[in-house]
Amino acid sequence: MKKNLHILICLEQTALLDSTKHERSFMESHLHLKFFGIVKEAEEYLNFIYHEVVPLSLMICSASFSETDGVDLIVRLHEHSRTTDAQKILICKQLDSDKILRAANHGGLNYCQLVPWQNGVFVKTVIKILSEYVARFVDNTLPYAFLLNENTILHHIRNQNPTI
Repeated sequence: MKKNLHILICLEQTALLDSTKHERSFMESHLHLKFFGIVKEAEEYLNFIYHEVVPLSLMICSASFSETDGVDLIVRLHEHSRTTDAQKILICKQLDSDKILRAANHGGLNYCQLVPWQNGVFVKTVIKILSEYVARFVDNTLPYAFLLNENTILHHIRNQNPTI
């Protein structure tokens, strides 16, 4: 299967970044996964994505970094025409309603996950959100049925082709 979905994961905490890499490793053969611990590096990658034919599908970002606010990155992502449709997940160490509301109202936030989470729970959320993205924005969804949420993908295909 051709890799045509880009996922950007930007988490400052090394342990959290490593855990997330491990949980998503099964997707690496099918998706472009980019992991960054520094916002500046993630922004450089986004500048690359802005000029790519394949859009960004999903961004997972920490709410706070030592040098900046991760919500600002989500808002900038949402404001750019090439990445506005990307799904966005915010990772928070604590419940910060101001940041979550700003990310939702100005950044098109799809989901907020509090740290820590049980092993395997967050990957299910990522699969659900990415499946919804594929159903909405990808022309040929069938190749993703085995990797993502099969029911979401097949339901979309049936709705596109009611004779199936």
